[in-house]
Amino acid sequence: MIARRWTGGRGGERLRNQGRPRKRKRARFAAPRRKIGRRAPNNYRAPQAPKSRHGKIPSVSGLAGVKKRRLGPNALSFRLATAQSFRAFEQMARRRGIGGYDVARAALWRKVFGDLDPPVPSVVNWFHATRVLPCTDFSEGLLPLPDAVPRLVESLREIGLQPSPANKSSYQRDIHEEKLQWRGSWGPFGHLVRDAALSPTQNHFFRAPEAVVDLGFDRRAFRAATVPCIVKSERVIHDDVFTLAFYYAYLSTWHKKADWDCSTTWSGEGRKVPVEDIVRIEYP
Repeated sequence: MIARRWTGGRGGERLRNQGRPRKRKRARFAAPRRKIGRRAPNNYRAPQAPKSRHGKIPSVSGLAGVKKRRLGPNALSFRLATAQSFRAFEQMARRRGIGGYDVARAALWRKVFGDLDPPVPSVVNWFHATRVLPCTDFSEGLLPLPDAVPRLVESLREIGLQPSPANKSSYQRDIHEEKLQWRGSWGPFGHLVRDAALSPTQNHFFRAPEAVVDLGFDRRAFRAATVPCIVKSERVIHDDVFTLAFYYAYLSTWHKKADWDCSTTWSGEGRKVPVEDIVRIEYP
């Protein structure tokens, strides 16, 4: 039984338990309590390398030849994460104004690779984003616009889709005629970075090819009968695309999504991509 005693005071009798356990004092060297309000944001993720051995970091490491310099994928990932924070990178790029991101990427390159010049790869993989019928096998390769349009119209007519009448004047029809006159718009085209083709600013290619829009097809019926597709092909190119691939690896280290600023576009300018150069066809 817990002993009780009278403590007096106004308002009558007040009883206090004598057997109530006392609060334990904090240890002298206990860890300090966490301060509320200084937590990391919920969307914060510490930088780390992609786990896939076929990811961005190993690709950049192999292209740069840095394994000979004892800088493999793991070490490269560590340097990308510690060379410069993404916030500091963006601040530097914005302070420079026009061309600021080029300056910031060059400075980041020097911090990671030192005096190593960016290599020029002999073969580059490109990703062609489009929307096609499920039975499309690309047996003729990737065709330029003048060759692709007649095949597109024929295949869509077979499933009951018709373009707008040729004698019907429209802004889109006029744009299509102008494209046929300019070889630079014939394509076929390809993205350097696959993830950039999937970004919100570039994924309109998966909704409908430009020719489908320009020729006045029913886009809702077209999307119902077709599927999005990415055609990966390899082309010999000598442009300096490695700095963009390096920037893409840096963005992935900081868990930033790829967009147009870390990619570029290749154009066949009227020359088709032969089927022998197609590496893979996938349906995302």
